Amino acid sequence: MKKRMFSVACLLGGLALLGGIMSCSDSEDEEAIYASQTDDFANVKNHASAKGYASSNLRNGKTEPVSVSNLNDGSTSVQSYIIANTTDATNPDVNPWFAVDLGEVRVINKVRVVPGAGQDAANGDTSTAEGLYPNAYPTKYSVQVSEDDAVSDPSEIPSLTWKTVAVVNDGVYATKNVSFWNTKARWVRILVDEFNDKYCSLLELSVFGPRPSVDYSDLGKEINVLFIGNSLTYYNNMWSVFEGISLLKGYNVHATAVTFGGKNLIFHSNAPNTESAIKAKKFDYIVLQDICGSFTDDKLTRGSQAIIAKIRESNPDAKLVYYATWPKKTDQDARTAEFTLCYINKAQQYGALVSPAGEAFYDLTKTNEKFYYEDDGTHPQPVGSFLSASTFFYTIFADEKPGDISSSRHDELNKLINSYVSDSSLGKETSYDLGLLSQIDKLAYKYASAVRPAAADSTGATKYQSVANPDAVYEDFVSDE
Repeated sequence: MKKRMFSVACLLGGLALLGGIMSCSDSEDEEAIYASQTDDFANVKNHASAKGYASSNLRNGKTEPVSVSNLNDGSTSVQSYIIANTTDATNPDVNPWFAVDLGEVRVINKVRVVPGAGQDAANGDTSTAEGLYPNAYPTKYSVQVSEDDAVSDPSEIPSLTWKTVAVVNDGVYATKNVSFWNTKARWVRILVDEFNDKYCSLLELSVFGPRPSVDYSDLGKEINVLFIGNSLTYYNNMWSVFEGISLLKGYNVHATAVTFGGKNLIFHSNAPNTESAIKAKKFDYIVLQDICGSFTDDKLTRGSQAIIAKIRESNPDAKLVYYATWPKKTDQDARTAEFTLCYINKAQQYGALVSPAGEAFYDLTKTNEKFYYEDDGTHPQPVGSFLSASTFFYTIFADEKPGDISSSRHDELNKLINSYVSDSSLGKETSYDLGLLSQIDKLAYKYASAVRPAAADSTGATKYQSVANPDAVYEDFVSDE
């Protein structure tokens, strides 16, 4: 797939983007839609003056407007959600809202809305605190902005001068990017009109501004990608890093994610929230990631059968992509080949692509004699998430090839990685070594290219030799049961 690079004064007939429909005219530059940069203005880890607020939050017993630090801390961990007071018999929060103060007036053109109320909510499990609010997400809401100054108390926020810049009528339990005309804003608010079930919840609200002199027409067709997975997908917002890499390389990618920590594809196949995300729109690619710790070929097989059947009902033309992850650190030598070959086998059955992050991750750790795992021995350090995102890029955009990373591009990649560091105990680095990033870029391309012939051969005749165990074959990992 080659990117289309062209420039026109406006897109023919108008431009519809993710919930807001905007007509195109011979407008001045400040009114044009531009591609968004990857720096999240609302993320307090990168912008210390940014603050988050909500109309209420039952998690800490607040039934009135309140400051909420976890709305804009960059984390999409299931433990960081905010739940509005929507069921109070005497004073319910009928139109809950979630807002961020950017600390200064900025030019913005996109928000990212991340709903969620706990990893066990989808199947109605109320045995844990995270599962008390099933199916809690906004379905209809307005994106509003204000240039007003800071407030002395959260109760003043509803009285600010608000302007609606986009309206969403198809909210689902999945991340949603909402783009709109460039506009000035200090405040950004999600004002909810309707929500699913009895509750309304949000995990994160991110805000982005335009990239100078780059508009959507220059980037060509919008490419929509849905990631279905668990913490190896949401750790360090890997799917957002993939979106950012694609944008930096000239592709108009919009990534969405529906993730549940510690859950596999079998769980996702029965999760109403995952099903609603699949039905939300026509996706060009849908990524499937199974569990790491208790991974087996049998579970991958059953999960694939169930969830792909549902995908084909509403997204028959979406290209499937398997996220072939790595095993736990203690199993890296013994099980890397197993993971990769099992994913390749499923790709052969379903005509899917394979993004072999586990293979590239193994090569990276062995070549550099350094483990890039977090202390928990499962999740990746930020550069590991960058590696996964890069592998997805070369898997989906097969015509692209790595090149030398310029100093300006090095700065952009540093900002990109640091913009999305979350859930990591290591935090951000001042600068990620240029040689390491170049090595990762080349390894991502190497393994994406290496597994492609085997994944594409539905007969199974084309074999792939894993970097961890070249003698391993898929049959070694099939259960006799």
